[in-house]
Amino acid sequence: MSSLGGWLRGLFSFVRGGRRLPSLPDLVEPDGFEFVARLDVDVPLAVLARHGERVAGTVAPDPGCAPGDGRFVPAFRVLRIGGYGRDEGYGREPMPTTIDSAIGPVARDGGSFLGFLKAARAIAENGEPRGARIDALRRLAGSTPESARFARRLGADFVERCVDSG
Repeated sequence: MSSLGGWLRGLFSFVRGGRRLPSLPDLVEPDGFEFVARLDVDVPLAVLARHGERVAGTVAPDPGCAPGDGRFVPAFRVLRIGGYGRDEGYGREPMPTTIDSAIGPVARDGGSFLGFLKAARAIAENGEPRGARIDALRRLAGSTPESARFARRLGADFVERCVDSG
């Protein structure tokens, strides 16, 4: 309520002082739940594929995966006041725009790191002999400068951890 009070005080000083109108505060309402996967090389591809999945409801559904691999978190949408109702802010999250991962903070949607993890897990889970999967993962790690950076940040043993967890 303090932000609304501050906005009203700003409006009154605008009327009296002739200054610029202060920006409108955002109001937030619940909007179901969003699945957040743990972004690491040992998380199964099926769990990584669900990252960002939204479901409606007031009770968090069962994530259907190992407790440490992913979970549903509350999701929100932003509403505006000032006679405009819902605007382009609809669907924006008042939460941070980054999340934690095995390499540090990444974009909330997983960004290119999530794509790298999905490719690595697809190789690790494809059922080929262990040596072939290790070679394929090493090729993936060197395929682009960004992939090489991800592999370095995951550590020297990332290929073995990925294959052994598949």
